Amino acid sequence: MHVSPGDVARSGALDLDLALLRARFAFLDRSGLYRHPNPGAAGGATARAEPPIADVASPDLEEFLAFACDGKLRAEEYNTFLTALLHEEEKG
Repeated sequence: MHVSPGDVARSGALDLDLALLRARFAFLDRSGLYRHPNPGAAGGATARAEPPIADVASPDLEEFLAFACDGKLRAEEYNTFLTALLHEEEKG
């Protein structure tokens, strides 16, 4: 995810299951809502990943969808993605 260790420590992400964080990152990345940082770029480029790890690591699904997904996606879409991801992982 390209996140600084300090941000991870402050976010509460270490208290969550790694599979949950991976699934949320994949959901954001595949839906086009995750922006990779570009620390070397000038003029408006972000030096940090967006959305912040604290939003991704929110233990509440509704907060995750509201803040990390900017309310653009619904719980049904997330649950459908999880089902598809599970099938994808089972096929290897």
